[in-house]
Amino acid sequence: MKKIISILCEGPHDVAFITKILKSNGFTNNEKLKLSEYPTPINKLLINEATNTKVEDLNIQEVRQSLLPSSTLQRDESIYLFLFSLGGDSKKAARTDYLKKLSDFIPREEGEIDPFPDIELGLIYFFDADDKGITSRVQKINDEIKSVINNFELKGNNQIVTFKRFKIGCYIFADEETEKGNLENIVLPIMKHQNEQIFDDAEKFLDQHFSKDRCKSKYDKSKSIIGLCGQLQKSGGSNVVCIAQSDYINDDKILQNKTCVNIIDFIESFTK
Repeated sequence: MKKIISILCEGPHDVAFITKILKSNGFTNNEKLKLSEYPTPINKLLINEATNTKVEDLNIQEVRQSLLPSSTLQRDESIYLFLFSLGGDSKKAARTDYLKKLSDFIPREEGEIDPFPDIELGLIYFFDADDKGITSRVQKINDEIKSVINNFELKGNNQIVTFKRFKIGCYIFADEETEKGNLENIVLPIMKHQNEQIFDDAEKFLDQHFSKDRCKSKYDKSKSIIGLCGQLQKSGGSNVVCIAQSDYINDDKILQNKTCVNIIDFIESFTK
């Protein structure tokens, strides 16, 4: 039985972080595979996305976010993971469209012919809590899913609902105490651990030189600290590169971090 698990993320930072976590748990990149070489039926879905999407109606960023997975991984020959960077609240339509396509692979009526009896599907939503909180985010995900699958109800964060051979769940990034926040609430402490001097000095530099008048976008101090420290190892690299390739996050830290282990266990539950 092959397990095909799709992970829907808000942005490329999430994809980079989750990919790095999964690699510490035995998954490897398989991005050199041709689209046709991925297991059925996900291969046909990806080929259709690549050939039928009206790319002339999309800008470059939208093509990157919605056309194909940002990262693909596998373990052995039976478990395949596809990580998408689909954007936040404004990209509900892209997520529900993808959910509809996946749900169509699973028979809904008794006696209906099952075209893919040897596959199990999984779909995981990764969202930031932001200032809305975990409960609000879970409800938004429920509302999205209910537009495709009636009577669906996730009871909370880090929970799974099984729809025949289709598992669906969500994980919300947040500060453990406030239940608000985002990915950086998890990533920054991991990166800073054992590198306190570097990160403390970077924060002091930002505090000393930040000017609201000169800031050209919404200022996020945590993102700026990650980017600044990352330049020591990956000159010119984005935060995605700093998260994915710097040694501020390594296997030992991942496997000793409670949140990372929870994420690993949560994703693992889709493979059983």
